[in-house]
Amino acid sequence: MITPSPGLREHVAARWVRHGAGPLPPSLPEPAVDLLVMPGRGLWLAGAEQVARQGELPPGGKLIGFRLRPGACSAWLWLAADEIPLGGAPIEDLMGTRDARALEAGRLEPRREPDALMLRVVRAMAARPELTVAEHAELACLSERQLRRRFGQAVGLGPKAYLRVTRLHRAVESARESLKLGKPPRWADIAARHGFYDQPHLLAEFRRAAGCLPDALADGRFLQATAAPPSSRSAHEQH
Repeated sequence: MITPSPGLREHVAARWVRHGAGPLPPSLPEPAVDLLVMPGRGLWLAGAEQVARQGELPPGGKLIGFRLRPGACSAWLWLAADEIPLGGAPIEDLMGTRDARALEAGRLEPRREPDALMLRVVRAMAARPELTVAEHAELACLSERQLRRRFGQAVGLGPKAYLRVTRLHRAVESARESLKLGKPPRWADIAARHGFYDQPHLLAEFRRAAGCLPDALADGRFLQATAAPPSSRSAHEQH
């Protein structure tokens, strides 16, 4: 079992657990790198998602994931987040055996600080998701090319992809809040509030990212199936 050092634990946004084998549950893509404890297969890293993963959970026990904050990979694991395979890879293949063992034992030390400017960009995207990538680049005093390169290294996705995924998360969370209050989600209002052109645009983005038909979102089935939160908030909500 991995025992992250106190410094590394500060860069974990959420811990989650999946039990048993079988199809992966419905979900939205997560725009963050996950450090995985795989049953019988040791530690893996899995890259940030633009589209929710499909497939089967591995047999042999529970799957534990540590969702890493932006910048954690380059600071602590000495890897650019956008170099980590989406499908995952053993930590030894990415870091080498010695560093992988140090990570598992809680003895790994950071080599650098996270990219503070990219952390500010992530916070700006949360505060003003309606802005374009060009506008965020201008606020950061960077060219769009510089922003794309540094953002990908810190987060694992390009800024445009990150904005698309996080906007969808916020829209779905707004719909879930409506259900908690006993009200049907007003999709046109939610779409406008979270930067979509209109309701059809939101539903099309949902279908592309979640891999299921928009009617699952419209009648609340997806919202109910994904209502159980991880042990702490997701990476795109905490920075």
